[in-house]
Amino acid sequence: MAAISNSVVHLTMRFGATALSTGTGVLYKRGEKHFIVTAWHNVTGRHPETMECLSDTLAVPDNIVATIAISYSGYGSNRMPLVLPLVGEEQALFYVHQKNWPRVDVVVIPFDPTVDHIMEHWSDGEIQKKISFRPQHVAEKGLSTEVNPVQKFLVPDEGVARKWLQTVEVTEELFIPGYPQNIQDYYAQPVWKRATIASSVQDGWNREPKFLVDSASKSGMSGSPVFYYSPNGEVRVN
Repeated sequence: MAAISNSVVHLTMRFGATALSTGTGVLYKRGEKHFIVTAWHNVTGRHPETMECLSDTLAVPDNIVATIAISYSGYGSNRMPLVLPLVGEEQALFYVHQKNWPRVDVVVIPFDPTVDHIMEHWSDGEIQKKISFRPQHVAEKGLSTEVNPVQKFLVPDEGVARKWLQTVEVTEELFIPGYPQNIQDYYAQPVWKRATIASSVQDGWNREPKFLVDSASKSGMSGSPVFYYSPNGEVRVN
């Protein structure tokens, strides 16, 4: 289970250098491109139903600090606080649901792990240093880097996942790794919280393809992925 934590991303939403809120995302890969998946309200700073600003400052984010686990060949992994812009000169730099945003409270933020990124190190609430994370410099030293999209840890047979969704029952256990109340250690690893399925997966909720889970969730968990995890590697269907 510890390995899949490396696909979970800590997020700090900011306006300029002012931190507005914290949240959680997960690294996702489609084709050869990488994305950070998180909640729409995280990156817009607005409530998905009322559209009101969530921050007492009435500011909305224009960048995020995404703390991403990067693995080095032969040297384990380390989490890097990379600064990613959310807005360009003419448009937002993330994708929303084509039809049902903001009601579908999800966005994907493109992330290219092969290019240079600015890193910021904080101390006592102030920025102490800005440096660049340069994958090319790492390659010049004979090392290689890679990120950890969630697909590395999922069941490779999609048919198993579909069958599980068709047969899973209320009260079965799930896990939600994230950063409740911004809790994290020196390595910025997420905290795993338990959840139980609280409504029928097959029947949906309000005639929509979604279901409820019961968990003691807190601020900072917005955008967290939800996993079904089997310690012995078995997925039982029926």
